[in-house]
Amino acid sequence: MYSSIFIESQGSNIFTLLGALDSIKERLRETVYYNIIGNASLILLLKFNGYTFSQSYDKLKDFPLINSMINGYSLFPEDQEEKKLYLRNWIIKVFREKNIFNEETKLKDIHNLTKIFPIFILWDRESRNIVNINPKTHPDTLFIDCLMASLTSLGLYNTYNFEDHKISNIYAIEVFPVHKAVIDNLSRALICCNLYNYSPKLNSGVLGPMSHLEDEILLQGCERKDYFSKIILNNLATTKLKLYSYLIRGDSNQEERNSHFKSGQRQGNAFINGQDTELSALTYQDMIINQP
Repeated sequence: MYSSIFIESQGSNIFTLLGALDSIKERLRETVYYNIIGNASLILLLKFNGYTFSQSYDKLKDFPLINSMINGYSLFPEDQEEKKLYLRNWIIKVFREKNIFNEETKLKDIHNLTKIFPIFILWDRESRNIVNINPKTHPDTLFIDCLMASLTSLGLYNTYNFEDHKISNIYAIEVFPVHKAVIDNLSRALICCNLYNYSPKLNSGVLGPMSHLEDEILLQGCERKDYFSKIILNNLATTKLKLYSYLIRGDSNQEERNSHFKSGQRQGNAFINGQDTELSALTYQDMIINQP
C-alpha cells in the first residue's frame, strides 16, 4: 500500500515504533523507499537480515545496548571510542548471522540485492547542512557507516566521521526533517512520527549524579519535539501515523520495554481502524502507571 515510509526514533521509543510497524506490516509489503532518522536505522539493519518487526523487537530488547541509546541521555564520563567499537562489533555480528551483508557492503549493493532504497537523513557538521545519503547520491558509501552515523547522540558518541562527512545528532538541529525525505508518490507515502514525553516518576533504577540535569535535557527535548513536530505534521498533505510514548531512562526492565512495544501495537491497530492513536496510547499508559 505504501511505496515510501519515513520512520524516526531515538531512545526507548524505538520499541513503540517497532510495535506500530508490526501492526501495519501488511501495508508495508510494497514499500521501496525507507527514510531513516536516528536509531530507527537498527530496524532497517535487522529487516535486511531477515528479521520481522516482532523478531527485531526480541533482538533489541535482549541486547544490553548502551543506556544512552535506548534509555535516554546518561552523562557519565565514558569512552566514546569504546562505545563506537562496541556498536560496530555488534552490527558486524548481526551481518554474520545470515552472511548476506558485511562491513564492506555499499548502499548500491543493498539496493541491487533487496530492491529497497534506504535513505539516511543526517546532520553534516562540516557543511553545516542536513544531508540525504542514499544509493543514488552516494552509491559507494558503506552501509555500516550510515548505521553508525545515524546513532550519534549525547551520552553515546558525539560525532562519527566517514568519507568527507562529520556527522552529529540530527535531533539537535531538526526534530523532524521530513522535507529531506525521498517520496515517490505523496498519496502512497506514510510519515511516522514519535511524539514522546518524559516523566522522572516513571523511571526506575539507579541514575547518575547528574540525573537532575539529564531530566531537564530530556524534558526540554520532548517539549521541543512535540511543539515543532505537530506544526510540521499539521501541514503535511500525506498519511501520518502519530505515535505517543514515554522515554525510559536508567536501568529499564523487560516489562517497561514490552509495554512500549505493546503500546505501539495498539496504536498501529488504532491507526488502521481510523481511531485516535493518542487516546489508545494514553489508555494503555494509564494501565501501566496504575498497575499494583
